[in-house]
Amino acid sequence: MLRYFWAFCVLLATFLTIWTCNMLSGKYSDRVLMTVVQNSQYPVFKIDFPAIAVCTKHQINWKRIQKARDKFLPADASNETIEMFMSFAKRLDSFKFNNFQSMEGLENEPLYLINTLSISKIAQYLAFRCEEIMIGTCMFAGQPFRCCKNFIPEKTHLGMCLVFNSVVSPQSKQMAIGDKFYPYKNSKNGEGRGLVFMVKRNVSNEVPGVKNNNSGIELMIKKPDQWTEWKTYHLRVNTDNEIILQPQLTVAHQELKDFPLSFRKCLFEHEKSTRFFIPGLDYHLWNCKIQCYQDYLIKFCNCTIPLFFNLNGISARECTASDYICVYKNRETFSSGTDPKIEQFVEPAELVRGISCPCPPSCTSLTFPIHLNTIPAYNFSSEITATRVDIYYQSEVIMQYLTTLKYSIWDLTGYFGGIVTLFVGASLLTSVELIHFGILEICSCFRRKNSNKQLQGNPKIRGNMKLGLLYK
Repeated sequence: MLRYFWAFCVLLATFLTIWTCNMLSGKYSDRVLMTVVQNSQYPVFKIDFPAIAVCTKHQINWKRIQKARDKFLPADASNETIEMFMSFAKRLDSFKFNNFQSMEGLENEPLYLINTLSISKIAQYLAFRCEEIMIGTCMFAGQPFRCCKNFIPEKTHLGMCLVFNSVVSPQSKQMAIGDKFYPYKNSKNGEGRGLVFMVKRNVSNEVPGVKNNNSGIELMIKKPDQWTEWKTYHLRVNTDNEIILQPQLTVAHQELKDFPLSFRKCLFEHEKSTRFFIPGLDYHLWNCKIQCYQDYLIKFCNCTIPLFFNLNGISARECTASDYICVYKNRETFSSGTDPKIEQFVEPAELVRGISCPCPPSCTSLTFPIHLNTIPAYNFSSEITATRVDIYYQSEVIMQYLTTLKYSIWDLTGYFGGIVTLFVGASLLTSVELIHFGILEICSCFRRKNSNKQLQGNPKIRGNMKLGLLYK
């Protein structure tokens, strides 16, 4: 009976071991991803300080309209052409890619009169320049600097903005070549130890007759190599604003590079496996989306708007004044986006059709959640008001997260060893011992076999052995 009992125990242990190993291999085959805290004390000086874009609420400096008219219109331009030019320039004051409302009513205008003009060049020429909106000296990491040396004009979906610490525009790329510390980092935290600047608003520079109740600046916080960021913060005039940055860094394990995009659902920075990317810049979610938006604009209106987009590698023509009728008609499509993932869960009648971009997120994600404190400030005069901004880190360390496989091949090996030990009573040392004794037994077997061959092949030894057997 004891022999049958032990046989049953061996069979049961073998069955449990095989069943558990199949379960573990199934978990590994499922390839489940998980995100864990890799480092709760990651030094903030190891990441780039974000690029800060300052975009004026009103895009046009009306004091330069006469110079713009002389620059872009011929000397013998008719009065009707001049009026059309002035009317269209006023519409550019609030023209943004997510707001085409200012182009309403263009169907009744003689746009053909200015079709030969580059609307984007006019908008860039009339945009507010750094010296027209910046006040005094700026500060970064406690050190003063000339504002207009580091706040560089740059294209975004809001039009031309002044951006600090970016590597997107040609001028900022040149700064990165000439300065090995650019884009800048900052190891300090606390009030006044980040980026401090002040932006003024002069009512006399704005388009006359435009409502100014909501005036101020749009602040954009993005990565230095990021073209634009859809989420912005509106800061009103006559306010003192503290923006406390709380960065979060998420990285993907390098082993995920060996898996297809359909599994990891993210792209590493140097990958170009999508048709939407900006030449010269690493992959980023919004770099992909802004190129996708341009693709939709070309698809619907057969033209593009250089004021918002990158033109490298794009063969499409620039939109003329008449093309803005098409842009306005498709404003709802351009100003809204849908996620391709949700289309299978929403009824077609309820789905708002907009821009749908197959842009996976970045495998390395650096986000900048903020905490905003705003208090009223003083007026300079009846016409000039200002907005003060102080952007700084909350702490000298941040949270770093790691996305990796929940069950790697090493986890599977470790679990397998534990299961074998639990059910069979064996361990790695047992396996080594079995291998050791197996090798010794094989060697001993070969030695006995060779000895027998030598005895059989020597007649003298064989005769002596027989004689010895006779005496016995």
